[in-house]
Amino acid sequence: MSKNIAVIGSGYWGKNLIRNFYELGKLKYVYDENKESEKLQRDLYNLKEENFENILADDEINGIVISTPAKSHHAIAKKCIQARKHVFIEKPICLNVEDALDLKFISEKANVKIMVGHLLNYNDHFNKIFEIANERDLGKLIKIKSTRKSFGKLRDHENVIWSFAPHDISMVNRLTNGNVENLRVIKNSYFNDNCDSASLSYNKSGVNVEIEVDWTSIEKIHRLELFYSDAVLVFEDSQPDPNRKLFIIDTKFNQEILKDKSNLNREYIKVESKQPLLNECSHFIDCIENDRMPITNVDESIMVLQTLLDTDEK
Repeated sequence: MSKNIAVIGSGYWGKNLIRNFYELGKLKYVYDENKESEKLQRDLYNLKEENFENILADDEINGIVISTPAKSHHAIAKKCIQARKHVFIEKPICLNVEDALDLKFISEKANVKIMVGHLLNYNDHFNKIFEIANERDLGKLIKIKSTRKSFGKLRDHENVIWSFAPHDISMVNRLTNGNVENLRVIKNSYFNDNCDSASLSYNKSGVNVEIEVDWTSIEKIHRLELFYSDAVLVFEDSQPDPNRKLFIIDTKFNQEILKDKSNLNREYIKVESKQPLLNECSHFIDCIENDRMPITNVDESIMVLQTLLDTDEK
């Protein structure tokens, strides 16, 4: 098995990507400007030290994973693409649409792929939703509500919308078509100048969307609720029991059912699942080796980025 992946960035999330590509037998290099952090990862996986320029010049490397601060994504990715390496960029793709479009242009010219780390798209429970929606008559999709809360790490380089909401926005985009309309945003700041909790609401192709994010909650909640005319489909990602993460409430929203909530039984859907990050890393390799389009490709990532930027204006 050829080792053809390099990971740039060995920080908090980079270490997870490094571990997964190593376990997949594909990791050849780790590079970080923080040499102490880089050495810890190289020693852990017995990797050779190499500089960035030589990594780009290595013909065996055909995929580079970028897990560095977002402000550096454009410059690093551009060098990788110009060296004709496929790139996997952690969210967000860039900090402005112009830089993202530049990466799209040069990647198409170089015939290489861009994949962006919108992780929930690689969760087996989330992907089961599409199978259920196709197999069952749930009625019309009316509302999507996504909640992402945790007692998390406060960041001074981004707000909670940029940190948490890309996952939710990306999932909504997979579930609906069209453009974001009538965007409304409520922001709250408690512990620093950044936004610590926020509520987003908008419409997409007639579907009402609500997103709530908070990194100051004492309770961890990762929940996606899909309200159809004849049922509610719920993905409870923060549920520790994998057999209870996905369930259907078979009900219509009418006066009679609302009077008698005892009928609201949950049907749990069992899903054979792997770790989402392992799925994501495997998907990047598959896209390279079998010339597939990434699920979270450059166009998808630009849609997410535009919504994030729109929230800054609210």
